[in-house]
Amino acid sequence: MGGIVPNKQIATRLFAEGRFGNGVAQYETLDEACRSGDFPITIRTRRAGGGPCIYSLDSENSLTAGYHSLLEKGYTRSEIYFNATVTQDEWITLQGEVMRSPDLVLYYSKHRAKMREAYPHMVQTHGLQAKMLLQGALDPSSYDDLMELLDDYPDSVVEFSCFDRPVGTALTRNTIFWEVRNY
Repeated sequence: MGGIVPNKQIATRLFAEGRFGNGVAQYETLDEACRSGDFPITIRTRRAGGGPCIYSLDSENSLTAGYHSLLEKGYTRSEIYFNATVTQDEWITLQGEVMRSPDLVLYYSKHRAKMREAYPHMVQTHGLQAKMLLQGALDPSSYDDLMELLDDYPDSVVEFSCFDRPVGTALTRNTIFWEVRNY
């Protein structure tokens, strides 16, 4: 495992395969998302920069309407995917992006909102302060997972969210690793 993740398409495939560690259930098609019963569900796109997200849709009707609104905006079926929305904003303790350059560089926020809403509140730190913030927020297993991701993808950015309780597919970790990227 390792190397670089050159585009959003590869990043979302690796996330769906569980290659970044703790994540959330992901679905490739509208039908698959509806059949999952994992409501609420978020709709995402595979365009670099993330494209629009339609968060926390709580029914098949709202999911279908959101999907068709993206098609009408010019997104293709292959660019649209879905994931379970398993977290509440008020559970967020720390989120952001981390990389090695060569020391840890952390761009983070403690703002309790979706990542996109938290970006204006993010600040940067590095070195020992970054390590201490991460160790204070991530449970030990999540911190180990992060260090492994940074070893496996040494030139990549790792995007994450920490919560005040276990979340995601692992159910034993408090951190979801949303993306590893070099784009």
